[in-house]
Amino acid sequence: MTSAVLSDLPPELRERLVELPRTAALVYLELHAASGERTVRQLARQSGLPQRSVRRALRRLDEANLATSSPRRTDPPVPEWSVTE
Repeated sequence: MTSAVLSDLPPELRERLVELPRTAALVYLELHAASGERTVRQLARQSGLPQRSVRRALRRLDEANLATSSPRRTDPPVPEWSVTE
């Protein structure tokens, strides 16, 4: 798990994250602390959450414009996620 906490984030970002489910905030913190993009599998391993919960959290973060995905150039392509700056 990450050592990042909500209090380390700017107030306006904290307010946006508080409105989302806790799993979405946790996944955001994992992405924020990551050095580079992460796959669902990597995020699930880091956070200790099931992959299904991570996918749901990422969908909510994407809808809130807090995270974005890009295709990984593998076969088959796997989306990699990062925070929206």
